[in-house]
Amino acid sequence: LYFKNGEITKAQDRLAQFIAKLPPQSEYILMANALERLEIRNEALEILDQALEYYPHNADILYFKAVILANQNRFTQAKSLLTLNHNLKTDDPRFLSLLQNIEELEANLMKKEIKNP
Repeated sequence: LYFKNGEITKAQDRLAQFIAKLPPQSEYILMANALERLEIRNEALEILDQALEYYPHNADILYFKAVILANQNRFTQAKSLLTLNHNLKTDDPRFLSLLQNIEELEANLMKKEIKNP
């Protein structure tokens, strides 16, 4: 609205105020982590999705989202997210390690389901 009225300085000030109110990346992760520990995982994922709107390529947010998805046995989504992460930070061993752990969890769950149909 300020831009429409030609009030560029006011528009810039208002935008700066809005940006200042955005939680930093780590605050999103801390909030999601607290919910994850309480096993309120859907809300934790919602917070991480909000964070990804502002920080779409943040590897830490994507990594933690993959952890929560895996904890919900949503292995395909978690692996898919890690593939994206791996493309972003190929030198970070966390992603390969977590991918391996997810695949092991998925295999173990499948074995249990076969034993106890």
